[in-house]
Amino acid sequence: MRENLRQERKRTTKEISEVAEILDEVEKQVNFQRIDFEKEKAKETARRSIESQKASNQARDSEKRMRSTSDALANLITENFSWMIAKSSDQGAQTSMYCICSPEAETSLYYKDCAKGEVKIKGKQNLDEAQEQLWNLSLKFVQDNCKNYCFI
Repeated sequence: MRENLRQERKRTTKEISEVAEILDEVEKQVNFQRIDFEKEKAKETARRSIESQKASNQARDSEKRMRSTSDALANLITENFSWMIAKSSDQGAQTSMYCICSPEAETSLYYKDCAKGEVKIKGKQNLDEAQEQLWNLSLKFVQDNCKNYCFI
């Protein structure tokens, strides 16, 4: 019986690890697409003197966590190891405040730790092409779905 429990625990740990890797990759791609969108949006709004920056949404520790008995292992890992990778709420807000207050913060750029961050896109697509494609897709979505709510 103990051996069965050990094997089950190993399998569960492996499954959690695999899911975490997949979610990490998805989050990276979503973040890159948000950055691309912000850059393209900044190009479109530059003539209106509107500024736009993307601050990193890196893991932040927060007092507000969902508690669930079914996620006991995830809660255990989060509570004991998040300090190694997560920033405090104050640290997490610093980059956002930098983008808002600093005259050096340029529009349409990505910022991480109060400095310009590097943007890489996965695959063979050119970054400018991806930005334009995402902008056009977003514009089409808004035009198709927000006719009564938006001034486009």
